[in-house]
Amino acid sequence: MSVLWTSTEAQAATRGRAIGVWSVTGISIDTRTLQEGDLFVPLKDIRDGHDFIPKAYECGAGAVISERPMNDAPSLIVKDSLLALQDLARAAVLRSTATRIAVTGSVGKTSVKEALAQVFTAYGQTHRSMKSFNNHWGVPLSLASMPRATDFGIFELGMNHKGELLDLSGLVKPQTAIVTKIAPAHLEFFKSVTDIAKAKAEIFAGMAQGGTAILPADSPHFPILKDAASHLRVLSFGRNDQATARIYDDFICPEYSTCKVEISGKSYRIKIPLSGTHHLENAAVVLLTVYAQNLPLEICLNILKKINKIAGRGMKYTLDIDGKKITLIDESYNANPESMAAALRTL
Repeated sequence: MSVLWTSTEAQAATRGRAIGVWSVTGISIDTRTLQEGDLFVPLKDIRDGHDFIPKAYECGAGAVISERPMNDAPSLIVKDSLLALQDLARAAVLRSTATRIAVTGSVGKTSVKEALAQVFTAYGQTHRSMKSFNNHWGVPLSLASMPRATDFGIFELGMNHKGELLDLSGLVKPQTAIVTKIAPAHLEFFKSVTDIAKAKAEIFAGMAQGGTAILPADSPHFPILKDAASHLRVLSFGRNDQATARIYDDFICPEYSTCKVEISGKSYRIKIPLSGTHHLENAAVVLLTVYAQNLPLEICLNILKKINKIAGRGMKYTLDIDGKKITLIDESYNANPESMAAALRTL
């Protein structure tokens, strides 16, 4: 594997103190999944990750970040390990020429992020957020793990409080930002869905003029999102006649879904091996994102035909219970009422 960070680079990025001369090929915050050659970053939560530094070395860590004194083991001494991870994330953005695409929304973030990653791999070296690493440690971890030679970086950004996306967008500095949908998720932290829309719109604050915002045209909160993105090129998707990517002529069956999408006066047929109108909307977002990068759309359409399913998002299993065949549809991936309603509509 290629070198991700050297001791000299990491020291300069974090203003820490490197012990030894070393290089690492990845970053890990969990010794259970740490790969040989990774830089181990001990974060503090219920337990202090510093307690696992000996285990990290046993697992083959190339170096560790530490707030505690270290002897001669390869390491980087810093005042705060989370801040050091954020510093590495900023340095990764500064040294990269990658096009960074950020995805947020009340539902559909992970599905769209994974689909984008599959599609953009056909256009160049693509890096993405792993799993749902979309919070104050997941986003900097994903950024700091981005290889130098990346052409496209796909990052999922989440929030459950006002102000979170301001910080995350400021780290990623995306050239394209997507809002999938506004729905009543995390209402325990907000007074209304309108307040959720305003918090989601914070994603545009970290973007420079000339970037692109991709918005849900059918949302009653579209005006809020559009106003927040007034310094950007605004594209939209949905069934609204004014949508940049207008979805129509849907057909849903148990094994696949298909629709037409009109962009700039030209109609494209989307077909995906997933059942449900919400999956078609996600596919339209992906197609519009490719369009926003001025890339050929036919490649995207061909990949969407065989797009991989996400575990916990519509995967089907046949069970044999007491001699009876039962189909189990797994929609358990971080489900909320909106995503469950979409799944039930497919029935």
